[in-house]
Amino acid sequence: MSRIRRIRIERHLRALGTTIAVLNVVVFSGCAGWTERMKFPPDVRPIREKRMQAAFDSFEENRNSAQYRAARTFFRQGNYNVCHSQLDSLLSRCPDHRAANLLMIDLLLEERKCDEALQRAQSLADTLPDDPDVAHVLAIVYDVSGDEERALETFEHAAALAINGQSSGRQRQLRTGEKAGDALTEASECFDRGEYDEAFRRIKPVLDAPSASPAAHLLAGRILTAQGDAVQAIYHYELASGHLQSVDEPEVGVASSGNARRR
Repeated sequence: MSRIRRIRIERHLRALGTTIAVLNVVVFSGCAGWTERMKFPPDVRPIREKRMQAAFDSFEENRNSAQYRAARTFFRQGNYNVCHSQLDSLLSRCPDHRAANLLMIDLLLEERKCDEALQRAQSLADTLPDDPDVAHVLAIVYDVSGDEERALETFEHAAALAINGQSSGRQRQLRTGEKAGDALTEASECFDRGEYDEAFRRIKPVLDAPSASPAAHLLAGRILTAQGDAVQAIYHYELASGHLQSVDEPEVGVASSGNARRR
């Protein structure tokens, strides 16, 4: 190969290399720009999983509500075996279901299983110490079990919780008039001094009024407890807590203790 031809070939190769380098720069810089401009869709798996979980939670909630309503219907119809089966199923999935636990306690009382009802009620009261309905149903269990002292204490506690505004929404909001308020104060002072007969005499006109306040019924319950009249004391405690307001359509889980005592 001649020297001139070799020089020409070398020049062509150098030119070709330069062209390739320039093309590389143009192509790869263009790709980088295209990549920056192109917005790839995000990973949709977390969104899909979140939606699936929400759908599952909604299904479970609806399922629990439907099964609870069925159990309540069977309870009211006196079909206790089917009711028990429904509640067992529901509580196995959702052991913290408040209404189902309250209904189960009522059911156990109907089945004369006082020991089991007491155990469940005490456990629920430990879990929900500020719930007046739970305290009330525990008081009923004590009453049915024959533990009058604890029953009275717990009925009073349930009424106090309800009056303090920690009820589940059934507590009546009643105002005490000025005159009734004075009588209530005087009765309370008599009670503190141990003058129970005089205390009840002063509070009786307030109790006879159609708009007697929960606080008046609570004090009456305390006075009657001190006088040893447990039945009337519990009656006023239940009026104070609002549990005797729905006689025709009682709340499930807060059965009347009067019915409980008749068993």
